[in-house]
Amino acid sequence: MRHYHSVKFSDVEMTSAFWRERLDCILTRTIPSQYKMLEDHGILNSLTLPKPVPPLTIPENRHGFSTQIFWDSDVGKWIEAASYALSFRRDEETEARIETITDDLEAAQDEDGYLNCWYLGREPENRWTNLRDNHELYCAGHMLEGAVAYYHATGRDRLLSIMERYIAHIAQEFGPNEGQRRGYPGHQEIEIALIRLYHARGDTGHLDLARYFIDERGRAPHYFDIEAKARGEEPSAFWARTYEYN
Repeated sequence: MRHYHSVKFSDVEMTSAFWRERLDCILTRTIPSQYKMLEDHGILNSLTLPKPVPPLTIPENRHGFSTQIFWDSDVGKWIEAASYALSFRRDEETEARIETITDDLEAAQDEDGYLNCWYLGREPENRWTNLRDNHELYCAGHMLEGAVAYYHATGRDRLLSIMERYIAHIAQEFGPNEGQRRGYPGHQEIEIALIRLYHARGDTGHLDLARYFIDERGRAPHYFDIEAKARGEEPSAFWARTYEYN
C-alpha cells in the first residue's frame, strides 16, 4: 500500500529551463505588478490606519456595504504569493516590502491581539458583530497563510508571531465555553490556515480551533441568526436568502 504525505513548498525545487523561466517571470514581473496595484488603490495605506479616516475608495454596493472591508485579505494573499516566489529565489526588494507591511501590522495591532485594519480604523466598536457578511475570520486566515508561507520561504517569523497573537485572541473569543462566542467564519478559510500554522509550529491548540470552526458550522440555532438579531436585523432579510452561500 502506498502512503502519501505533504511536502512544504519550500522543500521543492524546479530545475528545468521551462519552469525556471516561468518562476523568474512571476518573481520579477507578476509579484511587483500586484504590489503596485495594492499601492495604487490605497490598500497598503489602509494598514497604517490613517487619520482622519479617508473616504471610501469602493462605494457601498446594493447590499449596503463596501467590499473594501476585505482589503486585509488581499494583502495576505499577496504575501503568500510573494513567499512562494521567494522560495524559488530570494529577492531583497520583495522581502523589504513584506517587512514594511509587517511594521504597519505590528503598529496597528490592538493590545489584546486583535488585528483587522478596517475595524481598527473605522468602527472598532463593531468588531466580531457580523461574521456572516464582513468576514473578519476569513481575512485573518489569508493573512495567516501569508505569514506561514513567508516563514517557510525565509525563516523570518516576526509576521508569524504577530499573527499568532491574533490567533490567540481569536481562540479566546470563540469556542463552546461559557463567555465565548459560538461563532464561525462566514467563509471557510481560516481553518486551513490554522492547520498550516499547526504544521509550522506544532501547537495542537491551533488544530483544535480549526476543528471547532468546522464542527460548529451549521449547528442549530444558527449563529448567523443570533448575531443578526443582536444587530437588530431580521435573519430572513439576509441578502443571500439561505446559508448555502456560507
